[in-house]
Amino acid sequence: MMKIIIKIMIAGLMVVGASHASNINVRMSPRVLLGLINARVDIQVRENISVGGIFDYSTYYIKYYAVGGGVNIKLDGQDIMKYDGWLVNPYYTYSYGKFENKSAIKDMSSNTVAIALAKQWIWKSGFNMRFGFGVQRNSIKYLGMTTFPFLTLNFGFVF
Repeated sequence: MMKIIIKIMIAGLMVVGASHASNINVRMSPRVLLGLINARVDIQVRENISVGGIFDYSTYYIKYYAVGGGVNIKLDGQDIMKYDGWLVNPYYTYSYGKFENKSAIKDMSSNTVAIALAKQWIWKSGFNMRFGFGVQRNSIKYLGMTTFPFLTLNFGFVF
């Protein structure tokens, strides 16, 4: 079932992206150095708003994948794909994976709702960087509900 959802999300992003071909921002986190492949694809839908998909895959200590979506709203109203500025980014992800320790392997799943405030810098080349902070609430199988702050850093390219 999750494979079908992922395929539908990718197809939807491709269809929307085709109509906004010059307004797509593909971002990744430096966590890729730790074995976490983390991609964000944002498509501009209004001058100061983009929507996008979230795709994570980890082969590290906890093997998991996550899919989700979010909205980016540029607070000053300027073009979100062309100018530096502050953004608000609410998003949702569903994660599923296996937690391996010495005694057992446990299946885990979680639902995450989060909101971040981030500063975005965009260069004329299309390269961009985003740094921010936020709070997220997780519903994690075996652990229950957790809420905690986080920092975010990612790099991308607008094309």
